[in-house]
Amino acid sequence: MSSVSDIKDTLDLLGYLKKMWESKKTIVVLLLVIITFGSYILCHIDFNKVKASISFSKLLVLLLICAFVFIIWYLTRRPQKVGKGKIGIVIAISTENQKVQERLKNDFIDDLNEIIKKNHHQQFQIIVLSEYHSKKIINGKSASKYHSKTRAHLIIYGNCKIRMHETKECYYLKLDASVVHTPLPVQISNSLSVEMRAILPSKLIFRADDEIKGFILTAETLGYGARYMIGLASLVSGDLNTAYDLHNGIMEEIDRLDQEDSEEVKSGLATIRRFLPLHLSNEALILAEVVYRAKKEHYLEDMGKYLETVKRFDPRNYKAHIFRGIYYFLAKRDTKTALDEIRKSKNERDYTWQINEAFIKAYEGDLEAAHKLYKRASLVGLQSNVPLETEEFIHDMLDIEPDKIQLWYCLGMINYFIKEDLKIAKESFEHFIELSKEKNEFLKSVDFAEKYVNEIYMKLGS
Repeated sequence: MSSVSDIKDTLDLLGYLKKMWESKKTIVVLLLVIITFGSYILCHIDFNKVKASISFSKLLVLLLICAFVFIIWYLTRRPQKVGKGKIGIVIAISTENQKVQERLKNDFIDDLNEIIKKNHHQQFQIIVLSEYHSKKIINGKSASKYHSKTRAHLIIYGNCKIRMHETKECYYLKLDASVVHTPLPVQISNSLSVEMRAILPSKLIFRADDEIKGFILTAETLGYGARYMIGLASLVSGDLNTAYDLHNGIMEEIDRLDQEDSEEVKSGLATIRRFLPLHLSNEALILAEVVYRAKKEHYLEDMGKYLETVKRFDPRNYKAHIFRGIYYFLAKRDTKTALDEIRKSKNERDYTWQINEAFIKAYEGDLEAAHKLYKRASLVGLQSNVPLETEEFIHDMLDIEPDKIQLWYCLGMINYFIKEDLKIAKESFEHFIELSKEKNEFLKSVDFAEKYVNEIYMKLGS
C-alpha cells in the first residue's frame, strides 16, 4: 500500500511542478533567484555593494543566464501550433487532480485522437493543452485567443471532475467548443452556434467503476461531433471539398454502425443524424455544379458521385434533376433517362427544363418538337444566365459532334426568340440551311429557318 501511495504522491508532485512551471509568476521568481545568487557567486560581494563592485563582463554573463532561462521557460510553456495544411483540433479539458488528469489522457484523449483521425490520418492534428493552459479557456473570448496561439480550427474545452451521483462515484464532464469560420451575418452565425451546441453534449456523466466504457463512448460521440463541426465551419467558409469529405465520411461510418447495431453509439449521434443529410445534400449539389463548370479531367465521375449523394438525401431537388439530366446525357448519351430527369424538374418558377428538353429533342432529330419548345420558352420566364449557358453547351457539343447539324437550328432559335441577338441568329440559321440542303435533311425546318432569316433581314434593314 505504501508503494502505491508513494507513486500517487510522486505523480501529484510532478503534476503540481509542471503546472507551476508554466505560471508567469514562476519565471519572475526564478529570474530574481538567479540574479540574487548569481551576483553573489560571480562577484563574491556583499549585496549592499553590488552596484559598486560588479563588472560589465560579469553583468553580461548574468544577463545571458537570465535570457537563456527565460527562453527555455517560454518555449517549454507555450502551446503547440498546428502545422500548415493540417486541420487542427485542440483539447483543453482541465481536471481537479493528477489522477483524473491521467485517466483523461490514457482512457479518453487517446481514444478521441484515434476516432477523430479515422480515415483522415494525414489531415488532422490533435493538440492537448496542459492543465495550466486548459484552465485559461473558460469562454468563447478566451478560446479565440488560443485559436490565434495554436492556429486551431476547433477547440473543445471544459473540465472533468469526480462527483457522487446517485450514491455512486461518477465522472462529470462539462464541455463547450469554439470553431473558426469566416465572418457571417448575425442571423446565420447564431443559427450555426445553436446547431453546434446541439451537436456537442454540454454535460456527460458516467460511473467511475465503468470508466473505460464511459470514456470510449464519450470519445466516439465527441469525435464525430468534432469532425461534423469542422465540416460545418468549412462549409460556411467556402471550403466545400473539406466539408463534403468530412460529412460524407461520418455518414459512411454511421451507415456501418447501423449494420453493426451499436445502439449506445447511435443514440449519441441522434442530433448529427438529424442535421447531416441536409448539409451533405447541399454540399454535394454545389460541388456537382462546380466540377461541371470547371470541366477538369474525370469531372463526370465526380459529378455522378455528388449527384448520387443528392439523390439519396433530397431526391426531389429541382436543381439536381437539371444537373442529373446533363450528367446522363454527357456521360452516357442516355437521352431517355436525361429527358426523364429534365421533366421531373418542371415547375412554374423556372422554365429551364423546357429549353433543356428542346435540346434533347433536337439532338434526337425531332426538330419540330424542339421548335415548339423553344417558342414556348421564349414566352415564359428564364433565369438570365440560362440562354447563354445553353448556347455555350451547344457550341461544345458541335465541337465534339459536328455532324449534329440540327444544333445550328437550336442556336438560331435561342438567339432569335430568347436572346434577341439578330446577327448571331441569322448566321446560325444560314449555316443550318446550308448544311441541311447539302445533306437533304430537316427540310421542313429549313423552310422555317429561311422565313426567320428573311424576317431578320427586314428587322436589320429597318
